Amino acid sequence: MNNCRKKIHFLLIFLSFGFSFLSAQTVVIKGNAPDYHGDKIIFYTFSDQITHLQEELGSCTVSETGDFLCTFFLDETRKIYTNLGVYNGYLYVEPGLTYEIKLPPKVEKTGAQLLNPYFTASEIHLGVVNYEKKELNYLIRTFNDAYDPVLNRYAFLIQAESEITDLDSMLNSFQKLYKDIQHSYFNSYKKFRLELLKHMTYTGKSVSISKSACLGYEILYNNPAYMDLFNQIFYRFFNYLIRSRESDVISYNINTQQSITSLMETVGNTGMFSNDSIVELVILKGIYDELYSNTFSKGALLTVLDSLLQTTNIPENRKIAENIKYKVTKLMKGYTPPDFKLFTLDSVQIELNDLKGRYVYLNFCTTLNYTCLNHFEMLKRLFQNYHEYLNIVTILVCEDPGKARKFIEGKDYEWLFLCIDNRSKILREYDVKALPTYFLLDSEGKMIMSPALSPTENFEEYLKRLLAADGK
Repeated sequence: MNNCRKKIHFLLIFLSFGFSFLSAQTVVIKGNAPDYHGDKIIFYTFSDQITHLQEELGSCTVSETGDFLCTFFLDETRKIYTNLGVYNGYLYVEPGLTYEIKLPPKVEKTGAQLLNPYFTASEIHLGVVNYEKKELNYLIRTFNDAYDPVLNRYAFLIQAESEITDLDSMLNSFQKLYKDIQHSYFNSYKKFRLELLKHMTYTGKSVSISKSACLGYEILYNNPAYMDLFNQIFYRFFNYLIRSRESDVISYNINTQQSITSLMETVGNTGMFSNDSIVELVILKGIYDELYSNTFSKGALLTVLDSLLQTTNIPENRKIAENIKYKVTKLMKGYTPPDFKLFTLDSVQIELNDLKGRYVYLNFCTTLNYTCLNHFEMLKRLFQNYHEYLNIVTILVCEDPGKARKFIEGKDYEWLFLCIDNRSKILREYDVKALPTYFLLDSEGKMIMSPALSPTENFEEYLKRLLAADGK
């Protein structure tokens, strides 16, 4: 009976994704941007709106004359992004449509910006050439131009503990302005952006507001206005339950029982939710938030997450659960970190899996950084003394391979150097926020330390203890 249920469960998921694929249509993005000639433009979206893991959609290389054309498949309207130096461009695209877009003037990140872990690219809504006034990007752009100043003013008034007196008239004015628009995606976007104003205004009444704001409607997993509101309303929802009459129950469900069934029942019994889909989504949001706090056992949360992953019949929730587990565990001790395929300075492709059999001391560096240069001399000695047991792998960020090769050869560094540019997804996969950053893997490719000690932090002594425990 259990095997039969599992087969039906996976068949439902397969059929759901299968129909989704069959309904996908081509999206074409094209334009002319001579400033970007020779550059590779990558378009991506978020796999989900809770973890915000990036999912590449398609890419193209800008020709010498500046022309570019990129195609990919979508089964529903999505907000997509592309990294363009100091800008992070975005666009709303609908399946089956072609978009001719204008890119901003090319402005590369400076050396200081590249090395600054707190630098954030400016978001810019990419222009659509020959748009119509009922085109989605035009609608959202004009709406945001009017909405954002109101949002900022309300945020200022709330922070100053001042009364907001014009909410109803402001909501009415937005409704009148767009009353004749029939675009379903835009109308949902507008609705939940306005609900956000209500939610901000009625601080302290989030539970009652949430009933009208999110819970009585279809879950719009890929509408950022809906999910922004959802994420605000249900931020650390388990913590809210702990402060309520459910305090002992919720902790018992997670830390002691580690039971998704009991947790579903507890959350469902709050009376806020009408179906299991929204209950699961709220639980996923709660697990994700608490995995970054110390309120619950991380191991218990992951066990509950695994149970939800195995039992859910909702493909979107299953994807979110997979993303949460991947994002949280990818650099945890005992888990396998993200694999990569990169080229050496001699254009030889190397995979992380190729390095199994020895410890791997992985580091992200740049020759523009004094600390990295200082560490290279210490890494040279480490390699000379321990190369029989330790692979040292340096990933050079934003390097010209030719210049890097000359630098390495001139210094007689013999360990493995790989090259990436500053837009490489590996930086995101390894959560690299500053250079240098170090990781240590065991001989089976499992993470031992993340981040690892640097050469100036007695890494050699730590390595000696590991080797001694191995009898080496």
